[in-house]
Amino acid sequence: MMRRPSRPALRARQLHALPLRAVLLLGLLSAPLAQAQEAAVCAQSREVDRYQLLRRLSVDLRGRVPTIEEYEALDGQDSVSVQTVRAFLADDGFRQQMRRYHDSFLWPNVGNLRIADQAVQLGERGGGKALAVSSSGRVTAYRGASGVYCEDRQQTEFDPAYPGQFRPVVTPDAAGVRREGWRLVEPYWAPGTQVKVCAYDAQLTDKVTVTQNGKQVEVDCSTRAAFNVQACGCGPNLRSCTGGQVEALVRSSWREQLGRSVDDATTGKKSYSALLLSSTAYENGPIAFYRRHLGPLSSTNGIYLAPDDGEAPSERAFADEAWVEVERPGLHAGVLTLPAYLLRFQTQRSRANRLYVGFACEAFTPPADQTLRPGCSPSSDDLTQRCSCQSCHATLEPLANHWGRFAEAGTTQLPDLRASCKTNRDGVCRRFYVTDRTSPAADKLLAYEYESAHAEYPDIIGAGPRRAAQKLLADGTLARCTVRRLFAFLMKRDIRAEGPDADERELLETLARRFEGSDFHFPSLVEAIVSLPEYRRVR
Repeated sequence: MMRRPSRPALRARQLHALPLRAVLLLGLLSAPLAQAQEAAVCAQSREVDRYQLLRRLSVDLRGRVPTIEEYEALDGQDSVSVQTVRAFLADDGFRQQMRRYHDSFLWPNVGNLRIADQAVQLGERGGGKALAVSSSGRVTAYRGASGVYCEDRQQTEFDPAYPGQFRPVVTPDAAGVRREGWRLVEPYWAPGTQVKVCAYDAQLTDKVTVTQNGKQVEVDCSTRAAFNVQACGCGPNLRSCTGGQVEALVRSSWREQLGRSVDDATTGKKSYSALLLSSTAYENGPIAFYRRHLGPLSSTNGIYLAPDDGEAPSERAFADEAWVEVERPGLHAGVLTLPAYLLRFQTQRSRANRLYVGFACEAFTPPADQTLRPGCSPSSDDLTQRCSCQSCHATLEPLANHWGRFAEAGTTQLPDLRASCKTNRDGVCRRFYVTDRTSPAADKLLAYEYESAHAEYPDIIGAGPRRAAQKLLADGTLARCTVRRLFAFLMKRDIRAEGPDADERELLETLARRFEGSDFHFPSLVEAIVSLPEYRRVR
């Protein structure tokens, strides 16, 4: 039986049969009428039908259109049921959608960071490859040494005075250049495989005694002090060096770590408040291994990832892919102190600013008609006192000091005081502490630099980022901001809660109070918004 063509199909055939000039003329004549009809339709407010609502809910909550079976299940129903909405909220697509939603204001990308000091990298240097030695002869210099080169031959001679350490015996050639070969090693990042590694880097020395400034000093080969000691290598399974995809895996693990915290808060496994307050975090093998073995080798001239004082990172294999939740000591507070946050926002001010932008829905923008405060200084280093900066920094500087104990461009929690900084001024002192002997804050962290003018600073620094987050919870800021953001995401417009047309102010307050009353249960807030009549109208 032949099917009758649909009206759109018949219309298309009729137009196709007309001359081109007639079609163009018809289009010109019908355009004003179509615009008038469109304006009349847009002016109307009506509810979408159940099929349109299903599609809207599925795209917003799961990030994909419904299936044919889901559409057909609506036949005979008045509307999309509450059970269907809750099924969408329990779908893994909702978890992924909420990750993308939070990525839009947390900006957790750290994929471009160089997190390993060049002195521990086993990679392509000197025109060749250290881990896949070519036949080109010279490949790479031993880390920190000069005049010792790796050739494409197996190293077979080792110093018998140091059994088990594989210290190579190297004889200078005719030109006086000392050359080494390679040794096969099973790297920690690829257990069960072997790679060719220059013999000096492949050593297994634990500790060695060297002469420094006329004194005999014992050097731990797993520390930065070993970088220029030829008797120290990368240790068992190269654990003190990086190679392969180590850095990329650690960076991607940090991002996944933050994503898992978001998952818990948005799927209802934990309160949304835990996103800012939790003292626990997820950890896998790459994160644990890097923190234990490679973090202590961090350079004070780059990303600083040394473990906290007194911290004993867990001993896990790098290749262990399992994620476990671990307790974090000290001042840790949810995502605000995870590596993906601290390294994406590397200064205390940028960390504080992102907290306000992301969870208070506020930005530090100077007013157009800024009025100078009496007694301000045009050049003070204390930005809370500088005339042109006070309007923002009077709030931003105290807020930033909540991260005062966390290393900028790093993840380490540092002690308040380092007594040697006035005289020693090593890399840690120069970077993180006040070294001016005349300063009242000498030997203290830089966050204390202006404490003489701000008596509240020590208390703020000691409380850490958790206090800043707790304030947003206590005064309702977090609840209102979350409602604002989520409303805009789902409704595709801002909630009208400000200005002369603030007809949705009460709606904002009602949703925020319910969110707080549910112990910040995020799926319930989503359900409340998609159940609003406003969500189910043409937009």
